[in-house]
Amino acid sequence: MYIHSLSGSWLQHPFWKNSFLLDAEEDLLRPKQSGIRDVVIDLSKGLDVPAKAASQAAVSAPASGERKRRELAGSQQTSLEDELLLAQRICLRSKHAVMAMFADARMGKIVDTSQVPELVQEIASSIQRHPHALINLARLKNSDEYTYMHSVAVCALMIALARQLGLDNEQVREAGIAGMLHDIGKMAIPEEVLNKPGRLNPAEALGRMAQWQGHFDDEIFQAFVKAVGIYPVGSLVRLDSGRIGVVIEQAPGSLLKPRVKVFFSQLLRQAIPLEIIDLSQPGCSDRIVAREPMGKWSSRNIDALTVELPLGNRP
Repeated sequence: MYIHSLSGSWLQHPFWKNSFLLDAEEDLLRPKQSGIRDVVIDLSKGLDVPAKAASQAAVSAPASGERKRRELAGSQQTSLEDELLLAQRICLRSKHAVMAMFADARMGKIVDTSQVPELVQEIASSIQRHPHALINLARLKNSDEYTYMHSVAVCALMIALARQLGLDNEQVREAGIAGMLHDIGKMAIPEEVLNKPGRLNPAEALGRMAQWQGHFDDEIFQAFVKAVGIYPVGSLVRLDSGRIGVVIEQAPGSLLKPRVKVFFSQLLRQAIPLEIIDLSQPGCSDRIVAREPMGKWSSRNIDALTVELPLGNRP
């Protein structure tokens, strides 16, 4: 078994590095005895955990869930670039609908949710065509529209999670509606409080969730990780080649090998021409070696790199 990464700092476990091969059965006990909560393994370099252990740890959704997801995904698949253009219009309509509902709630009016089912269906169809395009685009929000686009993003994530769990069409729809309306209770909170700075980026948020033992159902959390990836879209990563890039799309066959758009070379200490590296492609020798702190690159428009949309065309 090849350990790709360990949870926590290297000071918190007895291993002198975070990536290594376990080639003796007795060595498998060492991570457990050291108090490590979770590990990420690389199946391209070693064996998987035994089927019984995988079932007990709920590291994967039931096989029936995979079949149901395939049945639900009846729409024709599209590329990330093509779906971004469609998702842009859906995000814009959804944002305006959420803004109108929030305005009604703040004024004490009856909230008109008549548009929600249709918008949820459009979002679900977009995710069927490409699982990451709309979720990626919904991340692009300035401080003034954060709460509204957050509702759209949560709707999309709930749909993706429901599909990963193998829920039926009606349950997927209900999950999407719940996601879009989940923040309606914030109507009485001042916007300057809602739009405060200092939020976590996708990779940081996922890391925090993994640390909150007992807060989440194991099966649902593992399904969520599979839906968004170990390195979620928008995460900054450092490659073995010394290049810095942003994750723009997940690879269907491997959570550890997404598509990365590189923009900086640590070896050259300068910006480099934008290039998309598909780490899942046969023959690709590069790999992710670490997450990169987002604050270090705050001067760059990282969000714009993830979707290749001009700033003026954001939803």
